[in-house]
Amino acid sequence: MNAITVRDAAGKLICFGPDNGMYDPGVPVGCVKAIEPDYKAGMAEWQAQQAPLQYQQLRAAAYPSFADQFDLLYHGGIEAWKAEIQAVKTRYPKELL
Repeated sequence: MNAITVRDAAGKLICFGPDNGMYDPGVPVGCVKAIEPDYKAGMAEWQAQQAPLQYQQLRAAAYPSFADQFDLLYHGGIEAWKAEIQAVKTRYPKELL
């Protein structure tokens, strides 16, 4: 996941990243390290942006590989494949959060 940048009240860029801390591989050009209130606001914004995507990440990890899906289609047919995919979708619904 990528870092996001926000501007503080003075207009300086503040960078936040997915490590639940300040994004700081040398602090990107034009950014300053966040101070506590700005950090909390920036992290809340970043987490709100990532929350809708959580179900996608969980599903992607749970789906069988393409090779396994093709094998299931060949040996079990389309209905078996649909059942396997639906089981993952049921386990990780879009309304996860």
